[in-house]
Amino acid sequence: MSSVVTPSSPESTTIETPAPLPTPSDPNVDMEAQALAELERVRLGDIARVRMRGQWVAQLASKWVGATDPLQTTTTGSNEFGASDILTEHEGLRSRFGRSVVLLLSTDYGQRQVGPTGQPMWVTFFVGRFPTEQAVGVWCAQQFTDLTGKQLANACTARRLRPAA
Repeated sequence: MSSVVTPSSPESTTIETPAPLPTPSDPNVDMEAQALAELERVRLGDIARVRMRGQWVAQLASKWVGATDPLQTTTTGSNEFGASDILTEHEGLRSRFGRSVVLLLSTDYGQRQVGPTGQPMWVTFFVGRFPTEQAVGVWCAQQFTDLTGKQLANACTARRLRPAA
């Protein structure tokens, strides 16, 4: 916060104004740390509204910071994903599919998986009403009509959301 003194009648008044928000061009801002904080903020909101009952869901993305995916590229053209890339991917999926898209850590559900570096993965799910694994597969194929085989499985696959073991 910064203070600005403005004249009003004979006395001066101090008005608290918020400090300007950092911009990506600000050399003092760690954009990766900000992205991690935002991922965590989104996760905390989403985990509070997801009931894990063993239901079928569509897993749309799963990455840890530093993950390399030869089938996908970041907005900068890299195959290595940082926190800001993971956040951008999640936000794009939420924008496309709406509030049925949630973000969890891979340690929040099921077998508490971690990546090869020991980090939990940021996982984006579409939580719909899928009665079976096959129903998820049909939905995935309908949503990603330009993908087949490994590319489709990389973009959308069936998972069960069970409480963490």
